[in-house]
Amino acid sequence: MKIKGWKSINSNNQFTIQRDMNGEGIKLFTAFDVTSTADVEEEHVLSIPTEHQTDTVYYIKSDHTHDKSLQSRDDDVEYNTKSGKWIELLEADSDFLNKVESVQTKLEE
Repeated sequence: MKIKGWKSINSNNQFTIQRDMNGEGIKLFTAFDVTSTADVEEEHVLSIPTEHQTDTVYYIKSDHTHDKSLQSRDDDVEYNTKSGKWIELLEADSDFLNKVESVQTKLEE
């Protein structure tokens, strides 16, 4: 995975998305294009134990919404459960945390 950092955010790496707020109307949000070139970048390999692996996919459309038409409810539940464990693994991974800190330090220079 890539750990990216930007010294500034400008209109070139932002876009607007709309969300239906479940009966509260449509709201506009400014989203950040994380595929844009970063000022600072580190790479990290996360080893995921077999019991936390899945072959399900979480489909994201270009407007940052989840495309539920491409997978079943069971796949959603499995993916969300397993990916929650990945976050726990990252939070306990000192190498990952050191790389995040390195990116933050470089951004402050």
